[in-house]
Amino acid sequence: MIDRVNEPESDTIYIVDDDPSVVTALSRLTRTAGFQVEAYSSAREFLEHHRSDAPGCDILDVAIGDYSGLDLHQRLTGEAAAVRSFSSAGRATSPPVCRQ
Repeated sequence: MIDRVNEPESDTIYIVDDDPSVVTALSRLTRTAGFQVEAYSSAREFLEHHRSDAPGCDILDVAIGDYSGLDLHQRLTGEAAAVRSFSSAGRATSPPVCRQ
């Protein structure tokens, strides 16, 4: 699932979550705040389409299914000088998400 809004390239929020209801809710919320949104249902799909030089912020599910959100963040930080990410967890039993 790729969901793109045709707006300028800046201020893009990249949502990566395998739960369609979470993707829908976060997409609506961030669009309402005036951001461009690109939503992906898997880390693999995100990596196939994401440009490392594109500005924006990532909202990553901690347990995406095919990849850990933390592992995806680490891969992105290896590709770009500054990557802004926020991780979300849908279950209270998700492992701790803080890494430095």
